[in-house]
Amino acid sequence: LDEGQAIKNASSLVAQSVYELQSKYRLVLTGTPIENTLRDLWSQLHFLNPKLLGTQNHFNQHYTIPIEKNNITQKLDELKVITRPFLLRRTKELVAPDLPDKTEFIVNCDMTDEQHEMYERVKSEYRNEIIKTIAEEGFSRSKLQVLTGLMKLRQIANHPLLHEKDYRFESGKFNDIVEKAQSVIDEN
Repeated sequence: LDEGQAIKNASSLVAQSVYELQSKYRLVLTGTPIENTLRDLWSQLHFLNPKLLGTQNHFNQHYTIPIEKNNITQKLDELKVITRPFLLRRTKELVAPDLPDKTEFIVNCDMTDEQHEMYERVKSEYRNEIIKTIAEEGFSRSKLQVLTGLMKLRQIANHPLLHEKDYRFESGKFNDIVEKAQSVIDEN
């Protein structure tokens, strides 16, 4: 399994399906084996070795509750001993020397005329709504409108189809990305 956290919820259809897979060997790759709770770890290890940690109920009673609710470090140490042979963990510090230097390119993209027209129209509509709300109800009542307006403007700047499903024109940013991707592909 790649991105093993996809089965962190043991009762999900995805998790139930992969538990049924028949294979000689099993491997789970993930950068985040525990996103929310120790139950995430149980689900992934249950796929790898179903009997290792017992049933989910047993695991919750013996590890999740004592560790997460009662902070019993002895139980955490016990769990680490059980799981250590099944985990290969490389920290950021260990991996960093193998990674290439980060390369960043900032590319400014112009909107198409149609895109810019929609952006300005929506910006004006939200500005008018926000001014009206502030005048009638105060600034604190307009905060959600401000965030919504900013989100809509960001969508339009990326591609107006994110804001308006019937949009039939091009997006400057999308066109630039496609052009740059094609250039990279052409250069191998």
